[in-house]
Amino acid sequence: MLKTVAAFATWDGGTMIFGINRDELTITGLGEEDPGKLRDQLVDLVRAAVDPMPSVTINHHKIDGKLILVLDVEPGQSPRYALIADTGSRDRPDFYVRRGASTFHAQSSDLREAMLRRRPDNQASRSTPFEPW
Repeated sequence: MLKTVAAFATWDGGTMIFGINRDELTITGLGEEDPGKLRDQLVDLVRAAVDPMPSVTINHHKIDGKLILVLDVEPGQSPRYALIADTGSRDRPDFYVRRGASTFHAQSSDLREAMLRRRPDNQASRSTPFEPW
């Protein structure tokens, strides 16, 4: 889940829903937990593992008496967002991208494209990999 948050923030943002079966049709719910407590725990997970911290919004809803959480990840201002799998070793970040409905390890070309997309002039076609002296 945290890989996907980092990938969403690096690209165009996205939404994740918790409390729905993998079939994407069946609402399973998150039990009788306090939605505020679950929201805080989710924010803490993202804050601890994704660097820099992306802008997220978490809302809860009850559907047929079952609690779900909706996590919206905004497209980030940073050119790339990393997952820090080992929070004790922040020097080994992992980067991810979304392709369709799947999350993959980012290739160097993916990271370059993400950085170019964040340029103020957003004219990636004019840039070159090496700037002249």
